[in-house]
Amino acid sequence: MLVCGRTRARGNSVANDYPMCPTYRVAVGLIWEQVRAQFISAVHDPDRVIREVESAILAESAGRAVDLKDEATALDALAARLLEIDAAENRLYERWDAKQITAAIYDGQLARLELDRRDAEQTKRQILDRRRVLQRVARGTTVLREMLNAAEALPLDEFTLAEWTTLFDALVADVVLDPDRRTKLRWRQSLTEMAAP
Repeated sequence: MLVCGRTRARGNSVANDYPMCPTYRVAVGLIWEQVRAQFISAVHDPDRVIREVESAILAESAGRAVDLKDEATALDALAARLLEIDAAENRLYERWDAKQITAAIYDGQLARLELDRRDAEQTKRQILDRRRVLQRVARGTTVLREMLNAAEALPLDEFTLAEWTTLFDALVADVVLDPDRRTKLRWRQSLTEMAAP
């Protein structure tokens, strides 16, 4: 029988992203058959696994799919906007230095320009952060795809439990049960999570 680690740990080592345990005790045999079948299915269809992993990572970053061409256009527009703000700030200073505007007007307009700059820089940081997430997805999924492709050549039907354990340690982060005791594999999502099988 399998017993829920969350229940047994009494909160000492509970990860916040795990769902509540659907059951107290589960027979191992049924679960193992589901897990094994899902793993073999994944080995034969790595593209599906990659899509699942990419979706999970993008959901974690609270992002939505963005066209890279649109992203590049947005970055170009932000760079132009930041140059405009710099130029406006220079013109404002020249007007203040020439005593064409009062210090109060200068301070007010400078504050507005600083607010515009912060908004543009924050948007730029968000786009660049998203790019880093997408690069991490690409690196992690490339390694995962290679490992799944390599696993396809293995004689999985002849594997011992020790061999399955090694393979699972390399590719699978967790096995999660839904309320109906159906399993779902949570694949390792980054290079640091993956170990050589």
